[in-house]
Amino acid sequence: MNTSRLTFLDQLSTSQRAGLLVAFVVLIAGALISGVTYVQLHSQLVQRISDEQNRQLQHLGSLLIPNLIRADRISLNLSLNDWETGPALSGVRVLDKSGSPLTTTGTLEGARVVHDITQDGSVYGRLEGYVDFTEADRVSGRFAALVIMMSAGLSLLSGLMVWRLAERYSRYISQIEERLVDWHKGSPLTLPDNPASPGLKSLHHTLTRILNLNKQ
Repeated sequence: MNTSRLTFLDQLSTSQRAGLLVAFVVLIAGALISGVTYVQLHSQLVQRISDEQNRQLQHLGSLLIPNLIRADRISLNLSLNDWETGPALSGVRVLDKSGSPLTTTGTLEGARVVHDITQDGSVYGRLEGYVDFTEADRVSGRFAALVIMMSAGLSLLSGLMVWRLAERYSRYISQIEERLVDWHKGSPLTLPDNPASPGLKSLHHTLTRILNLNKQ
């Protein structure tokens, strides 16, 4: 396994290795950013849903207090059936002071949140709200997947750009090496064509001055 991996890397040119390294670094950075984004976004969405369900349970508790005081189970059922749970709650169960269920609505699945129904310091019952965080998971996962896809595209683009740039330098150095070998064999010493890259232009001008000095 290690031998085949080393063989593959040995077959790559320097410019290809540079492009591959940059692409790998950008991809890893994108994965880390995606993970951090998922955690932060998920935490914010969960907190928002939790705040909303607390608000809904407080509002519902204030509506049910008169019926709980009168122990009117029929009115409790009617009030709870007419009340809309909203996206933050998948279901609600009403319990009396002793913890016995009185009525329910919706689906009692998900994270359970308990809210006491109180008035003037006295507890008249309890609300059990069931929170569904599926939407928070879905939105966070979709956003993280989008960041990963963008990172993959940026990784490919940056790798290609670095490879093309490094390939220019590598090609120019190889041409100089070939000209020096030919010069050592007796051929006239010449330089490759003036490159388009600014960094190589500086090197080319320096080599041109050295060559002109040797000819004098």
